[in-house]
Amino acid sequence: MLAAHLGRIGCLAISGWPIPEKLPTDVDVIITTVDPEHREAVQGLIEQIEDLGPPIIALAEYEDPSTLQLVLELRAVSVIERPVKPFGLLTNLMIARDVWRRRWESVERVKDAENRHFALSKVAVAKIVIAEQQGLSDVDAHKSLQKMAMDTRSSLESSAERVIAEGAPPGLISALKKLAT
Repeated sequence: MLAAHLGRIGCLAISGWPIPEKLPTDVDVIITTVDPEHREAVQGLIEQIEDLGPPIIALAEYEDPSTLQLVLELRAVSVIERPVKPFGLLTNLMIARDVWRRRWESVERVKDAENRHFALSKVAVAKIVIAEQQGLSDVDAHKSLQKMAMDTRSSLESSAERVIAEGAPPGLISALKKLAT
């Protein structure tokens, strides 16, 4: 019945029961039962789901503590009540995809912020190395690093990496490598 409702709203539904040992890679949303009697099968699904895997919609017949525990463990973005009614199915699908998209964008923003932070850390360390080696102030060390980048037609970060590789104490380089990982 669920597959029929999904087909009516234009979705390509692929059913698989019992839960397959390996999920297909081209799945946009997973709708799965969370009945306590199928707990082991659902736990197998939980183990397959990656952090940024497809969003999950739980299909439940009634609320009880064990069902809610499964919903939480699945990190389901919504719950559909059985018997399935067509009203609200499309809404739940849209919400599930939107939640997944926002989660994906958040992870990407965090990665970008970490990369920017690491690049700025390299520049800061390179300025310290230049200041120590040449006896310059922080502002003059920054200007020197900028001039080096312009002269070599490279980015500030690349120039900072060169300064660190050529003139930083070995302990500082290993600490930076640890920060990068």
